[in-house]
Amino acid sequence: MKKILFLLFAVSIACYPHSGRTDSSGGHNCSAKSRAKGLCTGYHYHNSGISSGGKKVKVKSKSTTENKIKEMQMLLKDSGYYKGSIDGIMGSGTQNAAKRYLNDKNYNNDRLNYLLKANGLM
Repeated sequence: MKKILFLLFAVSIACYPHSGRTDSSGGHNCSAKSRAKGLCTGYHYHNSGISSGGKKVKVKSKSTTENKIKEMQMLLKDSGYYKGSIDGIMGSGTQNAAKRYLNDKNYNNDRLNYLLKANGLM
């Protein structure tokens, strides 16, 4: 139980999508590696999700975040709450499994909802 709660917390913290190298406006130019992967083009902001061209920017999860989500999915699956595949994606199946787990243990779902919304996972 403590391990699942720790993972929920760790995933919510690890989902911040940027290393911190931004200018005073909170934006930066896309690196050559990110451009090659199709993650972004040109100057963009992470907090608002809007680039200078007005297009939404999709930021892929870091592999460490994906691994933490996979571990959480495995724990939820072992407990009988998660029926989906272990894919490292915080989708509706994973969210619903986490909510059911917390609900069954009499935890407050409002906190999980807050963390998921605050990190753009819901």
